[in-house]
Amino acid sequence: QFRLIFVIMLVSSAVAGTTANMSIYMTTFFWQLTSDDLRWLSLAGVGAAMAFPAVAVLQRRLDKKHILFTSASLSLFAGVIVVFLRIIGVLPDNGSKWLLWIIVIDLAFFYALEVIRGVIASSVLADILDQHELKTGYRQEAMFTAAMLFCIKATSGLGILFGGLILSMIGLPAQAPPSSVPAQTVFNLGLIVGLCLPLLHIVPIAMIGRYSITRAVHADIRRQLDERRVAATP
Repeated sequence: QFRLIFVIMLVSSAVAGTTANMSIYMTTFFWQLTSDDLRWLSLAGVGAAMAFPAVAVLQRRLDKKHILFTSASLSLFAGVIVVFLRIIGVLPDNGSKWLLWIIVIDLAFFYALEVIRGVIASSVLADILDQHELKTGYRQEAMFTAAMLFCIKATSGLGILFGGLILSMIGLPAQAPPSSVPAQTVFNLGLIVGLCLPLLHIVPIAMIGRYSITRAVHADIRRQLDERRVAATP
């Protein structure tokens, strides 16, 4: 189960790192947001703050596997829907205040889902630690945590590398003002960075289905661990 979560984290972090490194190009060239517009994006943090109370409610009612799958799937949807709507010509034109608020609301929804996903992922790691302790007799929080941090650190560098390759592939001119960039280049930027790249998250999302530590399984693991510790007490 740890190997499964490690691979999920590795792939997800690689995609997320590349997307994050390209976000400045999306806001500047695809959405053409000004510096004043960017200040309003901070309001999306409200979504993250509202997500914390929801986590406790969700954990009481659902298995972590289902929460993780649903939050990751909805997060993917929130990450691509506004770009898809722009490509098919549904959204208001760039510079519209309506467009700005649509982006802010979508980003708030995305942040909320990412908080839920992050909290549940950390909780899943704790369950795997219990399973590992039951099988091996060792408690290795430091080793497991170091492996997860490795995923994040390693893929942050890959994000910069892949981001540069994408910019070269679409031919985005260096230090060019947004108004001077060809429409086809902007379209390719949105198609690749806004749609194709995030859709790679489908791979780790599909892998979540192989996670097998349900609430009942973890309860049994905890029971066995408690019995073992009681038996080992002088």
